[in-house]
Amino acid sequence: MSPKKVTKPLDLYIRVSDVRGREGESFISPAEQEDRCRAAAAARGFTVGEVLTDLDVSGGSMHRPALNEARERIEAGVSGGIVVARIDRFGRTVARALDAIEEIDQAGGVIITAEGDFDTSTPTGELVLNLMLSLAQFELRRIRDNWQSAKSRAVSRGVHIAARIPPGYRKNGGGRLEPDGKNAETIKRAYAMVARGESYTAVSNYLNERGLPVWHPRKEGKGLVQEPTLWQANRVKRLLANRVYLGEARSGGEHVNAHAHKPLVSAETWTLAQRQKDRREPTARSAAPLAGLVRCASCRHAMRYQAGSNSTGNGGARPSTYRCPKHTAGGVCPNAATVGSSRLDEHVLEHFLSRLEVEAEQVSAVDVDADALVAEAVEAETAYKAVLEDAQLAKEIGPADHARMVATYKHIWETALAAIPDTRTVGAGTVNMRQLVADLQEAGNVDGLRELLASAIQAVFVKPAASRSNRLPIDDRVRIIWQGEEEIELPKRGETFGIRPYRF
Repeated sequence: MSPKKVTKPLDLYIRVSDVRGREGESFISPAEQEDRCRAAAAARGFTVGEVLTDLDVSGGSMHRPALNEARERIEAGVSGGIVVARIDRFGRTVARALDAIEEIDQAGGVIITAEGDFDTSTPTGELVLNLMLSLAQFELRRIRDNWQSAKSRAVSRGVHIAARIPPGYRKNGGGRLEPDGKNAETIKRAYAMVARGESYTAVSNYLNERGLPVWHPRKEGKGLVQEPTLWQANRVKRLLANRVYLGEARSGGEHVNAHAHKPLVSAETWTLAQRQKDRREPTARSAAPLAGLVRCASCRHAMRYQAGSNSTGNGGARPSTYRCPKHTAGGVCPNAATVGSSRLDEHVLEHFLSRLEVEAEQVSAVDVDADALVAEAVEAETAYKAVLEDAQLAKEIGPADHARMVATYKHIWETALAAIPDTRTVGAGTVNMRQLVADLQEAGNVDGLRELLASAIQAVFVKPAASRSNRLPIDDRVRIIWQGEEEIELPKRGETFGIRPYRF
């Protein structure tokens, strides 16, 4: 680095890795950092430009919003460099920090710290800066190593170190878990219900009746807060997959104590509960090829499949539908959409097939016996279901070994499905896509059909009908968004997504 004469204003850069509840000598508040930076700039006779701040951002990465802005201002010639309170506010990783400093130097900027009489415009400042960065990186590694050691010791003592206490337990004075009265009995009953084949919906209703606490994260300012909500079926599977109910304390996969506290369920019941999805009768989702893809245009949330009824009572037969849930964590949909599932399935499938047939004409032929691959997939599925439903076999070899055998046959089936070629890369003279779809439908392989559609479709938006008539043109109500066609924001699991209509 060569000495520079600084003529432009210097920006002050402030960073705090974690604002919440911080205190002590190692913590320098944003206001204190700014005061130190201003004093350092004044002492050297420099003019101060912008004050750019990153809060709750780690120094391990050099890509941070405020720091990126500061570097862009240097490259644009607006700023002459950056002033930081301490060098570890700029970066804690030597290699990445030095790369960033070199880029700033080449753009004509400097880095000045308020702690120490040096800056990067002098050879002495460059030497001291390298030493300081090395110490900062050493400190970060030491902190990480100490934290890993602390977690390992805590888990070995049986301490539950996760932020949330799992429902059914409470913490004693030593940080270990112990059964929580009524809630513990509720969890035991939930496992028993799923193990004997009851649906996740039935279990979620039971949990709500018993008042088992559940919390939903919601964004507030720059952080997350927890607010009470109700149990839903899709949360039950994740709840019962938690190995904490076997008596385990763990931190990731590295630190595990299998006998940390009193278990709420036996290993056999826990295993049976994990197999619930395989042992149940086909679910509503398994009968809906567009499940997860079809969305209400009024709010963007996924529409739920509702099976029809063959009743011939006063109301007559009721057709199967896709319906907007209307009430979501993000709010209430102002105009919830509903559409007949058969109408929509046929409409989307026809557009899907027509599109792929056009694309297939544009690619070269590939020597693939797709019909044979489909036959293999059907055969593998038949074998998988035979093992899955063989109660006598399960009794002979035991639940654990039977579960492993089921998982093996399921893997063989999924591998066979994955081997079926995508017609977007297969030319004329190979697989007939319409026949492939027909084979999947005949075999009842709705999951395979859904995966095939999802490989080409991002989402299917449905507008509410103008009236209750089912005779309205479906083309006017439906918009298919193909993969790569446009970037669209959709609700994601675990995030609160407001009501945002998709207009077309």
